[in-house]
Amino acid sequence: MAPSLWSAPLLACIVTAQLLLVTPSAAQSSGPGNASAEATWLKPGRNVQWQWQLAGYGDDDPAVSIIPKAQNVTLYDIDPDNGPDVVTKLRDAVPGAQIICYISVGTWEPYRKEADEDRGIKESDWDGLKGNSYGGAFDDERWLDIRSPRVKTIMMKRFTFAQKAGCDGVEPDNVGAYQVDTGFPLTEADSLSYSRWIATTVHSLGMSVGLKNSLPLVERLEPMYDWFLNEQCNAFDECDIYDAVPKSKPVFGTEYCDASTADNGVTQEPGCFCPAMIEKGFQWLIKTTDLDVPRVTCQQYCAKYDCPGRGEGGSCEASRKGAVCTTAFAASNEVVDDPTAPSPTPTAPTSATAPTATPAPTSGAPAGLTITWAAAIATLGLLTAAFYQGR
Repeated sequence: MAPSLWSAPLLACIVTAQLLLVTPSAAQSSGPGNASAEATWLKPGRNVQWQWQLAGYGDDDPAVSIIPKAQNVTLYDIDPDNGPDVVTKLRDAVPGAQIICYISVGTWEPYRKEADEDRGIKESDWDGLKGNSYGGAFDDERWLDIRSPRVKTIMMKRFTFAQKAGCDGVEPDNVGAYQVDTGFPLTEADSLSYSRWIATTVHSLGMSVGLKNSLPLVERLEPMYDWFLNEQCNAFDECDIYDAVPKSKPVFGTEYCDASTADNGVTQEPGCFCPAMIEKGFQWLIKTTDLDVPRVTCQQYCAKYDCPGRGEGGSCEASRKGAVCTTAFAASNEVVDDPTAPSPTPTAPTSATAPTATPAPTSGAPAGLTITWAAAIATLGLLTAAFYQGR
């Protein structure tokens, strides 16, 4: 047969094959119990510029106080309980913003009582779950027994609230409770199990999730988490742990310019640690311990000041502790645009398969393929008819 006579049936086969290679319909992609579900959630880019602000919100319009110093920022990590409709207001003020919502998953916080009541969480729900004081500036908080299914029930309500409020992701705090005296015999295995449940649950709700601190767990939990957040790893010389994170995932971090205790690490000279953070591609900020409005990136700092780096075996501990914050934030005010920042156009959420339970076997073709089969058969029939007519 001449090549021209082969073209029609060959084309029919190709078109049919392409039509059959499809993904299930959107109707199948909802609900954590569907193993073939395609869940879509935010996966921030490696170089996304960010602001981390958990305090300092305005009384009348919380979003306004987040924006002024957040230069060229796409991703905002905020506390959704620090004002009415703060997520909505921030999104209205910054179209395309990627909004991460802080949730302490390892402690009971007394000041969230009113917010929790709006989510159907009663004060009695915490009975028997609260352990020792967190200590320090947060001595009114209590560690939770994360082994209890009741804690998961409470956190599920908080995650669901975040989803309904419009959060693109969640920052779960205090997951490494086994490392401190909580009042419960928690183990590393308990924190791993709880952290895996958090990642699976948040993803099932269509939100991004990051792993905060918990350095001994980073390598084992990396596949389940979308981004990473650290406080003071330069102060404790621990940042190399994040070298194991794939370069497709962002590593966010903060060094506190007013840190002064052994617990949170003493203040570091930005000109000493920033070059390494920039070279590694980590998105590092210099902020105060109250995580208020002021913010400066390592790139901004080094664009204004000399950044010699650590040096061979040198320490980055600041000798001028009282002046570090003032000097750093001057760089933020004067360098309006981060010279190394990418375009503030947000990264579109990418598709990822949610870790879910395997459903019971079903008979027949998947519902999402019904129209596809019909289209394939119809196309094959039309092309075959055209072929015979051509003969």
